[in-house]
Amino acid sequence: MKFLILALLGSFLTSTGMAQNGGQYPENGSVKLEWVGTSVKITNKQSCESVIKVVYAQSTVDLTIAGNSSIIFMPPTAVATIKAKSTTNCGDTDFGWVELSLSAMPVKFVSYDFLAIGNKDVVVTFETAETSNVKQYNVLISTDGVNYRKLDSIKADLVTPNRTYSIKVNTSTFKK
Repeated sequence: MKFLILALLGSFLTSTGMAQNGGQYPENGSVKLEWVGTSVKITNKQSCESVIKVVYAQSTVDLTIAGNSSIIFMPPTAVATIKAKSTTNCGDTDFGWVELSLSAMPVKFVSYDFLAIGNKDVVVTFETAETSNVKQYNVLISTDGVNYRKLDSIKADLVTPNRTYSIKVNTSTFKK
């Protein structure tokens, strides 16, 4: 039996810029880190196979990742920060460390509801409180609870941030 999983994700207002060696950003010219549930997607952004050094909770692991490819890395539970760096760099400049930290979201969801209408539409309704610095809310869909795709988004109300939102999304284009 297959299930569709719908999820809400906030997109936050942040300053832009890239530090090459400071490790404050989740991406540089050679490596990109992204949280995927409780795992981390590590992307080798270079065109050649590269060894990526991953550091977390006093542990280090070297991962070989093909050029322009990604892997899913499962750190132990309770790991909140991961750093990574390409050690081969394909002959390019050393872009330094990137860092990904799991942090508290600047929004509190008071309630949420997903109501199916027919076999292809879903109305997503949610209420927020204690909201700050949120740009938009994204509605994501998944069949496995690991890989998600954005269906739609709704712009956050910066004037009245603590309120109820509702959006109707069409799930028929999602391949099950």
